[in-house]
Amino acid sequence: MIAVQNILNQLDELSLQQQPYSDHYALKYDENTRTHYSALFLMALLQEGAIAEQQQRMLESWLPAINLAGRQVELCEMAARLAKSGLAEAIKLIQKDEQLANALLLDMMIFSRVAKPLSDSTIQLLEALAGFFKLTERNVADIVYFAAFILGLNVDKLERPNAHLSLDAYSVYAEFLYDLPTSREKRLFAWVEENNLHHYIFCYHNRLLEVSKITLEEHHFPLPAEIDLLENLTHIHVVLARNTFNNTSLPGLKHVKNIKTLQLDTSKFYESNNNLFCTLPDEILCLNQLSELRLWDGTSESPSRIYVNFDYISDEMKSFIKNKDIRIVTPNAPIKNFFQ
Repeated sequence: MIAVQNILNQLDELSLQQQPYSDHYALKYDENTRTHYSALFLMALLQEGAIAEQQQRMLESWLPAINLAGRQVELCEMAARLAKSGLAEAIKLIQKDEQLANALLLDMMIFSRVAKPLSDSTIQLLEALAGFFKLTERNVADIVYFAAFILGLNVDKLERPNAHLSLDAYSVYAEFLYDLPTSREKRLFAWVEENNLHHYIFCYHNRLLEVSKITLEEHHFPLPAEIDLLENLTHIHVVLARNTFNNTSLPGLKHVKNIKTLQLDTSKFYESNNNLFCTLPDEILCLNQLSELRLWDGTSESPSRIYVNFDYISDEMKSFIKNKDIRIVTPNAPIKNFFQ
């Protein structure tokens, strides 16, 4: 029989080496503040009794993140003293920074909930602390959302935090919050800002579904993975520049999950040069909803407007276009012949 404990021990060692937690927000404070913070945090765990095995494994990675590795026994003893009569100093230290109070409440929620559902006594303690720190209902609701997301719980019925909300206080969970819906929106909005695409994409959560068509230039690529948040984006018009266009062009195109029409605008190609227009990008093979590929400037039916031709089209691309019954729209007969 396989020794489960041996496996767990190895996993614990790996998790310590990989450091799943990032630097804690409290690292900016002195040791006195950090020890009182950690003792207050442990007090919430200990009021339920002994620390559970899963909580213990998490603590062994969490304590180094706040620069208190190896001091759990000392901190637990301090937590016991706080529970008896020493809360005033700890509360005073936390109260000086609302972000520190936010971080504490999230730490308490995650570690208290990971082993079992929150007990009435834990909920009561968390509510009392939130009130003492003067955290607003909206603030607490955001922390509940973050805790649920980190723990892998269903967040569909919870109110989403604002995409522009700073996550600095929750830096210790940065890796876990990377795929938070609002974090993904923030990265998408940053790309929109950087590329001045506001006229196509409105940087508001409730307007992302309005985007159905955008025009891009090659310097807008690579597209961020977060472009998949534009769930109704079905038409992309790419104005190609006069540089080499080959199988590695348009990186990130694969993230546009529901694209039906891809238009490659060749109007900037004014002289014949096979080295410029080599082939189609491989990422087109990931566009499972693609139904039409347009290879022209979109303003003229005249073949004389297009002086480019492919060097080659791979058999895989030809099969993809044939099997998906993708319509090739181009006034350029030589290009069209590649797909016959």
